[in-house]
Amino acid sequence: MARNPYKDADGHPLLRKSVAVFVDMLGYADLIETAHKEAKDLDVLNLLRKSLDDAFQHINFSPEIWASAPAPWLVKSFSDNVVVGLPTREHDGLDVELISGRFGTFQLDLALEGFFVRGGIALGDLYLDEEIVFGPALIDAHNCESLQAVNPRVVLHGSAEKAIEAEFKRTEHLIPSMPAYNRCFCRDADGLLFVNYLSSITEFEYDDRIYFETLDRHRTSVEAKLSEFSTDTRILSKYLWSASYHNWFCDVLTPHDDEARSHKIDVPRFLPCPRASR
Repeated sequence: MARNPYKDADGHPLLRKSVAVFVDMLGYADLIETAHKEAKDLDVLNLLRKSLDDAFQHINFSPEIWASAPAPWLVKSFSDNVVVGLPTREHDGLDVELISGRFGTFQLDLALEGFFVRGGIALGDLYLDEEIVFGPALIDAHNCESLQAVNPRVVLHGSAEKAIEAEFKRTEHLIPSMPAYNRCFCRDADGLLFVNYLSSITEFEYDDRIYFETLDRHRTSVEAKLSEFSTDTRILSKYLWSASYHNWFCDVLTPHDDEARSHKIDVPRFLPCPRASR
């Protein structure tokens, strides 16, 4: 079993500079209540369990490889929350990119099954073990999730963004045409940087059929949420954001520009509008 990187050789706690990620699944309580009302508890539980098992493959590491060394990072989950701590190494920005890329695939896998998440990523001191998560990096990541993310996006705290910008400047001369900064992150209308999880689809770009099937599955998941919450404008706004992001990806970042635009969401069809009173 890999050793906890947040403990010294004698098992004493260590506060270490780390990338901290805090992620929360949207609508979890409503999901449970609705499943119970419709007598679909076990069906929903099985789907959730399988979806999480598949998604966690992207943020877990092989314990066999790290059996005799400190784990590269730790993952802690409870109910609808996931926390990851990654002690930084030589370049903080590289570690932010590493865990952001893995969480992008994690986020995409869950979205394709109808489970949307939001979260925050921060850089700072952290401690994590089986029972405790402690440190300012946790607070910053949690505040990003609870106060800033709002929509189904994983946003970067200023500390993480600063590390990304430094890494971009350090490496831009190496790959000036396609820095990881542009692939992994997007700048939203409110100025916040967030994980561009749809870019995870491009790992399938060698197969156009799989690429567009995945894009369409995401469209279907977002449209299902838009229909489900059509009369609840507070929640609807979150998935209108997802639709806007999906369409923006089709327009701007996909390597298959012309065809991808035919896979966009018809947002006006889902917009709430006034109705005549009787």
